[in-house]
Amino acid sequence: MKGIKGELGEMKIELQPDAKPIKHHPYHLNPRIKEKVKWDIDWMLAAGIIFPVYESDWISPILIQSKKDTKDIRFVFIL
Repeated sequence: MKGIKGELGEMKIELQPDAKPIKHHPYHLNPRIKEKVKWDIDWMLAAGIIFPVYESDWISPILIQSKKDTKDIRFVFIL
């Protein structure tokens, strides 16, 4: 797949035993790019890159950044 480097695999985040869950509210999206973000998320779901999680104690919002050389966008996942 274009834009994905290395072997595809499951990403795991190792937590310290005393870590406490954190929930952040989603950031507001610009209405002009909201449809593009939805399309990209649907594409990643269909490709098996991400999967839905309906309930979790750990929630982190995505941040959308414009690419410098094109009018495209990129996802920035905050961990």
